[in-house]
Parts: sequence; C-alpha cells; structure tokens
Amino acid sequence: FKTMFKKILLSSVVLAISSSVSFAEGAPYVGGGLGIGSKSGINFFGGYGTRVRQNRNYYLGGEIFLENLGYSQVNHMNYALGASLMPGIFLNSNTMAYTRLGIEAFRNGSLHNTSTGAQLGLGLQTNLAKNWDVRGEYVYTSNIHTKQFNIGLLYKFN
Repeated sequence: FKTMFKKILLSSVVLAISSSVSFAEGAPYVGGGLGIGSKSGINFFGGYGTRVRQNRNYYLGGEIFLENLGYSQVNHMNYALGASLMPGIFLNSNTMAYTRLGIEAFRNGSLHNTSTGAQLGLGLQTNLAKNWDVRGEYVYTSNIHTKQFNIGLLYKFN
C-alpha cells in the first residue's frame, strides 16, 4: 500500500516538472470537507493549482487526499488515500468547473484488505474571500463502486 502511494506521488511530481505548458498565478492549497453518499466521512486534501497562461481561462491542478470513512462494526478504521489530476475551466473570474481524474486506495479495516481503483468526478469551485474557496463535487470511485458528493473549504497560499 505504501509502495503504491509512493509511486503515484512520484509519478505526479515527474509529470508536473516535465510539463511543457507555461503557468501563471499558481498556488499550493490545503483544505478539508465532508463526503456524503455510499461512503461518508471527513476528508483532508492538499495540492497545487494554476491557471494556464495561454488565455488564463484554463486550470490545471494536482491533489493528494485522505478520507476518514469512520469505523466498521468491529471498531476498525476505514480510510482512503489517493491522488488526482484536476483540469478545469473558469466560468467567470471567481468560479471554475473542473474534472477529477485520479486513483484511490481504499482500506477496509474490518476485512484487513486494500483495493485500488480509478476515481472520476465533476465539480465547481468558487472564491469566498481572499485566499478562501469553497467547492462541491460529485465523485465516482471504481474499486468499491461508490458515488459520493463532497463539499469542502480550502485555503490557497498566494
């Protein structure tokens, strides 16, 4: 499980460094939120996102996340860990629509097993105040066939 996550993280870093696209207004961010659906719980995330320079209406971000999905019936923690690429487009100066294309490893504490699958999602993110954004997204995860709505608050370090 740890080896797989290290490979995902290393691949994301190599992709970001080797990209030939020019970027502007990039900033790291952190945040947290709630997930409601077939797997509900709290989530924490961090990443880096930027507007693409050509016409500055496009967005490209990368994110890692941890979801605490509560405890099973025999008091074992269920959680998920993953990484996503998040391309998007700005609808106006404060709001963007984005897609989430990622990979997630889900750990079932009561069964003592881990499964890995693709993650696909659609979302909207808008600026609330300087450095603060709110987002809502719908995400499907293939390994455990879940459909979930996430709402989150994030802080951008710019």
